[in-house]
Amino acid sequence: MENILLILHIASAVLFIGPVMVSTSAFGKQALAASTGDARAEGVAANLYGITRVYGWLSALVPVFGIILLIVEWDSLSGSYNFHTALTLGVIAWIVLLGLIIPKQKKTVAALAADDGTYDFAKAKSQSAMFGGIFNLLWIITFILMFF
Repeated sequence: MENILLILHIASAVLFIGPVMVSTSAFGKQALAASTGDARAEGVAANLYGITRVYGWLSALVPVFGIILLIVEWDSLSGSYNFHTALTLGVIAWIVLLGLIIPKQKKTVAALAADDGTYDFAKAKSQSAMFGGIFNLLWIITFILMFF
């Protein structure tokens, strides 16, 4: 049972968090290019937003499997603070994604479609880079804590 849960936990991290890390990193640059009239960049930004949104929701499986694994292996992991910290950071990263990154990307894609000229795409790019960097850093730290 523990091995299956561990496989599900690791596989969901690789399959769902990896693409979100890439899409959150690339979104801001593409959205800024799209704001200058680049139709290709607009399509790429919309696609990256879709990846962030769908895979972001699916990435909730990672902390869910992690928590289940912690409960199942409580005797051996209850004193392992690196696992507790890693799970907490993973949940925080997911909250950053769902509470900050996805809504900001949604607003940016809507502003690209509206094309009314009032949206500050340079500011959106810097915020996208900042929140994406925080998200990615939280997952890198989580990975390191889980590994050791």
